[in-house]
Amino acid sequence: FYDTNNSNMIEEWACGGFGFWPENGESFAIAAWEDDYSTSEVDGFTANTEYTWFLRINNSDDTSEGWTDYIGQNAIMDNSVDLALCGGQCQQNFVVNGLSNLLMVNFIPYAEWTNCMDMSACNYNSQAVGLVNVDIEDQGCEYPENEWVDCDGICFDDDSDGVCNVNEQIGCMDPIAFNYEEYYTDPGLCMYQGCTDPIALNFDPTATVPGPCEYPEYQFDWTVEQGYPLNWAVFAIDSIIGLPEYDSFCNDITIGAFYSNNLYLSNQEAIVGGQFYATTDLDVIQDDLLIEGHYPLFESYITAVLSNNPNATFNSNIYSYDEYIDEISSWNNYSDINSTPFEEIIIDPGEYTIPEALLDNIQTELYTGYVGQFLENIYMSSSLSSDITPVESFPNYTDNYGSEFTGYGNGSFYTCAESGQYQSLLAIYEDDSTTEEKDGFNNDEPMIFIVELDGVEYLAEPSFHVVTEIDGSQSLQTVDFEQNGMYAADLVIIGPVSFGCTDTNYLEFNTSANILDGSCVTLLVEGCTDEYAANYNYQANTDDASCYYFGCTDSNYLEYYNYDPINYFISPSNYSAELYDVVDDGSCLTLIVYGCTDLTAYNYSSEANVNNDSCVPVVEGCTDETMFNYNSEANTDYDGALCTPFIYGCLDYLAFNYNPLANTDDGLCYYQPGCTDPEALNYEEDADYDDGSCIEIVEGCTIEGMFNYDPNANVNNGS
Repeated sequence: FYDTNNSNMIEEWACGGFGFWPENGESFAIAAWEDDYSTSEVDGFTANTEYTWFLRINNSDDTSEGWTDYIGQNAIMDNSVDLALCGGQCQQNFVVNGLSNLLMVNFIPYAEWTNCMDMSACNYNSQAVGLVNVDIEDQGCEYPENEWVDCDGICFDDDSDGVCNVNEQIGCMDPIAFNYEEYYTDPGLCMYQGCTDPIALNFDPTATVPGPCEYPEYQFDWTVEQGYPLNWAVFAIDSIIGLPEYDSFCNDITIGAFYSNNLYLSNQEAIVGGQFYATTDLDVIQDDLLIEGHYPLFESYITAVLSNNPNATFNSNIYSYDEYIDEISSWNNYSDINSTPFEEIIIDPGEYTIPEALLDNIQTELYTGYVGQFLENIYMSSSLSSDITPVESFPNYTDNYGSEFTGYGNGSFYTCAESGQYQSLLAIYEDDSTTEEKDGFNNDEPMIFIVELDGVEYLAEPSFHVVTEIDGSQSLQTVDFEQNGMYAADLVIIGPVSFGCTDTNYLEFNTSANILDGSCVTLLVEGCTDEYAANYNYQANTDDASCYYFGCTDSNYLEYYNYDPINYFISPSNYSAELYDVVDDGSCLTLIVYGCTDLTAYNYSSEANVNNDSCVPVVEGCTDETMFNYNSEANTDYDGALCTPFIYGCLDYLAFNYNPLANTDDGLCYYQPGCTDPEALNYEEDADYDDGSCIEIVEGCTIEGMFNYDPNANVNNGS
């Protein structure tokens, strides 16, 4: 035979010549054929190819019982000069028209015959086809132990990562990802939590799950920018309750009434900030969207679009572009609820649908802001419109009042009185609407009172007195600014100022914060955050322990656990019913059978599917106590094949009666056989075993020629 595969790893043998062994055992010749070099296939020996010898022996005269193949090892080839046999030098390897002489070769089993004709079996024999007529169930086909291993018992590992296919779990393997789990073996989709607000300090463009955002540090600007001098209010402070000790009220204490004057809290719906609604809630704004009235939520966007698309119109019987620009050019206060409607009327939204929850919060008496992200989302989605080209960048509406200050502005002038009914007065100014800057309060805008002592700012809450109006009526004041209003109150200290998100509905909520700083960006969406749960909520950013899973809930079944069919091992499931809410989905199919799963063990159980460490190794030896070689530790004797019976005899090889077959001494060894009868003629004093050679004494005449000669006598008695 010769090897048709050039690889050193795999050998593919092909026959290059054969002969039948003669029945008389005489030498015989084999013709070895050379390769046909005119073809691309290797179909014979090439020059100097080494011979590989095979021997095939029929298992019986019945062809259905097949044969057994043997391969030769340690072949010895004649290399002598033999003119009679080789015509000259005998060749070691193949030489065209050469002669070789095989002197000796050791054949060892190479392949046993099998009647299996199933190509998927491990012992499939293509040569059995056509020669054997045996039912499939009687063909003796052998298969891998299970579907996850090959014929050698090695598990399939398609990606060569050392983890069997059956044990692979696909998921996010990045430890910094939101959905990372340490038990994943193959990479899957990773989700990263981070700030998704573009104007936040820690905005993360790669974030796929909204997370906490960080914003510029807020502060109070104590500089007084006097607003409209003709519209102002007086706030009389009777006392301050809850302050630490101080020396002089007027010298140590400063009081101010503050309004929001920053990127996030100006109540301008045009601000691009905050994340009120996700882009998944939005659709395309159509170019024929018809609206009626003043709509702060849309008008900033419309301004941006129309400025870039002068020919576009929003229903000419309501607005032309010029009419629209003239209308909004006079607006200075986008949050003035007296000049804008509380609800928006959508006449023809086209394909766009506004979420009801958003409509409920667009503009109310208590809520006029935090819709900037919604505006931005609308702007971004407009790029899908076929008729409107969005502007390249959204206009900067964060500075409508001409201020880049991040925090709260002082809208009051403080006067301290050492005596009198009221210790101090605040003159609180209305915003001057003739300027772009925010320099005072809007009508009905809440006032925030801050008390400063020894460099520490304290939030204070007014406890209003009953005020008697000019007409004699009495009223209880509120914290909302009213032009020309009169206020009287005590200030109750809430605590040191702590900026942060004060709204529990947001992910950024800070329990220690008492002053809103615009960091309330990501609405808190509670739900199941495990993507493998049955009730996974892709919008949730806070897990509420509501996850439940479908699976097997009976611990008597394999499907209840993580099962390793290679090692027959079960481990707690990633979603065990003991730890999670699991709804039975009917997947409990395979009852657990504990036992020894080691094929080589003495107590191997073919029915076991979970190894319980009960395997006992095979210990060969005789297990029959009545036998000579009984081994109390043995458990396998192949039906007594390893047992040896007791054979009694002399075990001393120096003894005359030594028995080489004996294994048990019978105590009857003897070393000098002979006659042991003292009365016998041939008695031997040193004999230790009577060998039956004793001769009885017969007295008589032992001399021939005498008259009374007795031929039977052996002792002459002198007669």
